[in-house]
Amino acid sequence: MKLYDQTDATVSPNNNPRGHFAGCVLRLAGHDFMDYRKDSSGKVSGGSDGCINFLDPDNAGLLDCIVNNKLQTAYEPLCSVVSLADFVVIAAEAMMARTATSYNSANIFASGTLAATFLANFKYGRITST
Repeated sequence: MKLYDQTDATVSPNNNPRGHFAGCVLRLAGHDFMDYRKDSSGKVSGGSDGCINFLDPDNAGLLDCIVNNKLQTAYEPLCSVVSLADFVVIAAEAMMARTATSYNSANIFASGTLAATFLANFKYGRITST
């Protein structure tokens, strides 16, 4: 949320830096979640595993979005504690909670906020794939 709050909030025609930032975070999580693969035996892998093929045409522009918005700087201090797979989900949930109409800046996890719902239901332990 810190990177989002530090992003320029100016909105003008065809320009919304915070909107682009939020979209980038959610697109990253969505493309990670939807990225399934089958091996030669038919075994399915993928989902929220922190592994995205940036060469896939469906993911065009996603790497630039991540780098330009400095999302890696948010993960760097946590990389020895949280898997990339969990971080991507956490980042997306934090972004949805921050942009929700229920957002409460005085108490992020106040009862009735989307952040409180995410916190109460979060499952961790995703393994980052390569």
